[in-house]
Amino acid sequence: MFEYIRGILTEVKSNRAVVEAHGVGYAVHVSSRSLSNFPPVGKEIILYVRLIVREDSHTLFGFTSYLECQLFDLMNEVSGIGPKTALTILGNMDPNEFKGAIVHGQAQELSKIPGIGKKLAERLVVELKDKFKKIFPQSLPISSVKVEKEIVSDAINALINLGFQSKDAEAAVKKVLQKAEEPLDLPQLIRLSLKGKTKG
Repeated sequence: MFEYIRGILTEVKSNRAVVEAHGVGYAVHVSSRSLSNFPPVGKEIILYVRLIVREDSHTLFGFTSYLECQLFDLMNEVSGIGPKTALTILGNMDPNEFKGAIVHGQAQELSKIPGIGKKLAERLVVELKDKFKKIFPQSLPISSVKVEKEIVSDAINALINLGFQSKDAEAAVKKVLQKAEEPLDLPQLIRLSLKGKTKG
């Protein structure tokens, strides 16, 4: 129903924010990691969002990166993991570290997260490992120019959402990174990857 909200950040309280868009204030639950990436109150913000509908509530959950949003979706498919638990995990573990822990079967690392016991950590690995291997590209070799891993992942996922095959998206981003002579932000990386792919 909702993909993202773009508006003015008007309020931040604990793990809850209010974003005003077109005269409507949306209350959005966010992870502590997303909060650390927020602009000051009064500035524009874009949040990827998911609406969770229950019999007695309609709750929006928001994320500052598409990768976090993807992981939230996947965790909600695991039995015993609700949206609040998924948000806790995302708030206590870097998204790329979480991906690595799942793919490499490191349940012990997941069990260090508050509220995630050994059995639940093992269930996460069992139910998500194969999905992660199919959905997420492998780590890319990056040039000497420093580019945040999360930006690389978001760029690849953006290309996939535009219709690229996973391997093609990975190759396009890899090509740009290998030629980069200065740090790139997400829009630049996506644009250059699309340009290079278009030229074939």
